[in-house]
Amino acid sequence: MSAKDGEKDPSFVCVHCGAPCTALYRKLSASSIKATTCVNERCQQVVDPYIEREWLLVAIDWILLRLEAYRHVLFNAKKEFPLFESVSWGRALQLTIASCFLHAYLQYEAAKRNSGTDATMQGGGQHTSMILLIVASILDLMIRWWGVSLFVAAFSKSCQAQKVKIITTRLFWSFLLPTAFHVTSIFVLIWENSKTTRALGSLLVAGWQCLAVSLVADDVAPGYGKVTAAVGLALGILWRLVFSQITAVPCLGFEVDLFFQLSEQNKLWPPICLT
Repeated sequence: MSAKDGEKDPSFVCVHCGAPCTALYRKLSASSIKATTCVNERCQQVVDPYIEREWLLVAIDWILLRLEAYRHVLFNAKKEFPLFESVSWGRALQLTIASCFLHAYLQYEAAKRNSGTDATMQGGGQHTSMILLIVASILDLMIRWWGVSLFVAAFSKSCQAQKVKIITTRLFWSFLLPTAFHVTSIFVLIWENSKTTRALGSLLVAGWQCLAVSLVADDVAPGYGKVTAAVGLALGILWRLVFSQITAVPCLGFEVDLFFQLSEQNKLWPPICLT
């Protein structure tokens, strides 16, 4: 850090236009700083106004799907979230298991609500069912992350290995962070344990994941952000379809189901789980 500039990092971006910058602020004296202005001639706004805001305001804007908040968290909040740049896989594993346990619990509650009895799957009781759902949730997250990472890597062959590692790490957190909303969904179930409530919570998580993934992908492969998010969503749909056929565990109300009737044979396709 120089005497005048704030913390320098070439991977900082303007939260408004996404243009790269080397510093978020300039240090005028020991007690005062000045926010950096974007170098993009079409922008010319403060690079990241969120550096002066409380985390709660950032979280609110994240929930409201504001691109600026997503860029701040994924690219500029290195002090608040150091794991984004150099992930501790032990900590990441703990958070992944916690997130997937919440998702599995919501599926379990959905099963009880739909059947009116304990959510027991074929070949086991309640304990076996929860383990099955937890493993399925972990695989769901990992398959989408690995698939999207490989897809993005195909467009970033010219990037250095360190840059690719950072991108892969950001994609991981793009999938994992939005799942924190499962905590809210569980509290909501106390008042309204319905399929509509669970579906809305699921769609919100999917929307936040798609937006975060698209921003990270656009940073390395401009123009491919939405395609990358669609790839992640498609991988999730395909995995859940295969899993439901192998284990006979259908979408249990937490997911959104689409049913297509075959007029000739008068049968239904297996449920397609969007989220």
